[in-house]
Amino acid sequence: MNLLHVGLVVALVLVGLLGAFSIMLYSVCIAHAHDRGSPGESVGITSTLLLVWSVGTMVGLLVLGALIEIVGRHAFFTFIAATAAVLALHTGWRMAVRAAPEEP
Repeated sequence: MNLLHVGLVVALVLVGLLGAFSIMLYSVCIAHAHDRGSPGESVGITSTLLLVWSVGTMVGLLVLGALIEIVGRHAFFTFIAATAAVLALHTGWRMAVRAAPEEP
């Protein structure tokens, strides 16, 4: 196996891990939203988050496609890293300004 094939295998494994961890993020978001909502709001919370997730996926892919056309292939991972950084900053800010939910 030459170096090109090893690099391809490593890239495929890393992209697979990225996909596995990013899909788990949806479940964590649902769990946190349900912790903050009342029991009667669970259907509304889930449907709203599913809609927001879907619209975000469509818009994100359109923006990413345009960036790849303009900048090139490396825009893919740069866009993912920038999106993750914005999410991490927003999460840190929300944790600093809002108290944890009360235990039932």
